[in-house]
Amino acid sequence: MTPRTATLRQGTAIALLLVAVLIAYYLLQQFSRGNELGIVLPAAGALCGLILLKPRIGLYAFCFTLVLIPYDWRIEGLKFTSANTLMVGAALVAWGTSVAIRRRGLQLSVVILPLLVVVVVAWFNYFRYGSGFFNLPYVLTEAVLLFILATQLIRTREQLEQLLLALALMTIVRNLMDLGVTIYSFQQGDVLGAIRQDRLLISGTSTTESEWRSLLLPLLAVGALFAKQRLVKLLLISAVFLDVAWLAFAATRIGFLGIGISAIAVLLVPPREQRANSMRLVIPGVIFVALLMTVYSQSWVHIFSKTQEDLFIGDISSGRWRIWEESLKGFWGNPWMGSVQGVKHSFLFHNAGSMGLVFMVPYVLAVFLIWRHLSYLRRQDGDNASGSVIGMQGCLLVVTVLSVVGYFLNSGINAFFFWTIAGAFEGYYLQRRKDRRTEVVSVAQRYFPQIRFRRRGRVSAGGVVP
Repeated sequence: MTPRTATLRQGTAIALLLVAVLIAYYLLQQFSRGNELGIVLPAAGALCGLILLKPRIGLYAFCFTLVLIPYDWRIEGLKFTSANTLMVGAALVAWGTSVAIRRRGLQLSVVILPLLVVVVVAWFNYFRYGSGFFNLPYVLTEAVLLFILATQLIRTREQLEQLLLALALMTIVRNLMDLGVTIYSFQQGDVLGAIRQDRLLISGTSTTESEWRSLLLPLLAVGALFAKQRLVKLLLISAVFLDVAWLAFAATRIGFLGIGISAIAVLLVPPREQRANSMRLVIPGVIFVALLMTVYSQSWVHIFSKTQEDLFIGDISSGRWRIWEESLKGFWGNPWMGSVQGVKHSFLFHNAGSMGLVFMVPYVLAVFLIWRHLSYLRRQDGDNASGSVIGMQGCLLVVTVLSVVGYFLNSGINAFFFWTIAGAFEGYYLQRRKDRRTEVVSVAQRYFPQIRFRRRGRVSAGGVVP
């Protein structure tokens, strides 16, 4: 590094530090005056500027805003001005601008086709059933946009691991906030705790909050097993145990199913040589959950009594067997299109009863293609398979089971997280296939120099026939 370059870097660092101090001073002044817009708009403007420079930051910011900003927050109460919607919009604009300026090619996935069919069918049924059906097509539309955006922005293993670290940091910050409030509530004599009672700083039901934590758990756990850097491993393990602690205090059926399925996935999905390391993570985790359930809270008593009530005593609005039976009757009444609007508490049964096979077939196809592409990545990487790829297969197991027994992907936060992460892995898969084809062509040209290979057209000794 030349002296001139070193001086330039030092000057830039000092200038950035001064700008940061001025911004912090301005935000504190606005906070002391109670001026919400004076805080939000400059911060959002600065973040959108960063997203325009690097669109991938938009994905990370979107994940953080999903869980660290209240769900009902809007700018002056206006629709479509939630923090996560603004981040998605900024990222889409930034990505579109970068494509137009840099002329970077698009990555088109075959998974997009069945997903688009799912969205069209959902909107058709909105007009069929009325405004009460609006949430699902709206959520699916934004989720598919996130899937497409993630396929374009995430293309390498390093970028996947950066997304995993962003999810881990987001989980740690949010769980520390909630667990701190819960420990304080225990000290005040609350038997179940603030998490179970839905009395947290950021509002949300314990069931919905348990779902997205259960979704991320296998991804974080398997990532911790495969992490090579000590700091990254420590970060991921911390995220896992804080996640498990939150789920134990939440005392929800979804949470305990998520813990159980994640434990099975961590034991069975990784290669056999990793099973011993898996046991070292799963056994302490099970003991940790048992202690939290029995010693530090009475959540286990609550969850067993609540399960018995919902399964056998509840009516059509809460009894699970009756809900699933009603949805299946709607499906058999019209298998192709469904015959009832359906009831909640099961994503698959609910949508099978209301939309039939025209929805279920493309949805199952999309999930199957994602699993198949993850299996391709594992085969290509061999012994160097990324922990995040294996963890994503564990996520698919969790999603499949919880979609049968819970509302799950009908909820915005769960659908946004799942399809964003799935899109990131699909983008990595598409780039690997492209690199693989390039490698095959280069090898073929080395051994057959008289043949000119191109991506399109038929190859002959005289060149490519269009």
